[in-house]
Amino acid sequence: MKSYYIRIYTTERCWPNERKLRYEFSKYDITLDDLKTALVKRMGNLGLHYRAKRHIYEAKSVEELVQGINNNTRFKLDVRVFES
Repeated sequence: MKSYYIRIYTTERCWPNERKLRYEFSKYDITLDDLKTALVKRMGNLGLHYRAKRHIYEAKSVEELVQGINNNTRFKLDVRVFES
């Protein structure tokens, strides 16, 4: 079980290099599947796209999840992992 500190940013179409912080939260002693569920819930409030949801559910690790979201969607994730 690991603990995570997550920041979710969005980028605007007209200013792609500008990031706006939308959510900042921590999750303690959870599995990767629980982390995926928490991300879907919070990103759903921001207009989650099918593409982002697919990257979340198909990821096998936190690194793969962050890379897929950051490179292929308008969302940007900053995830810090803490061992419990």
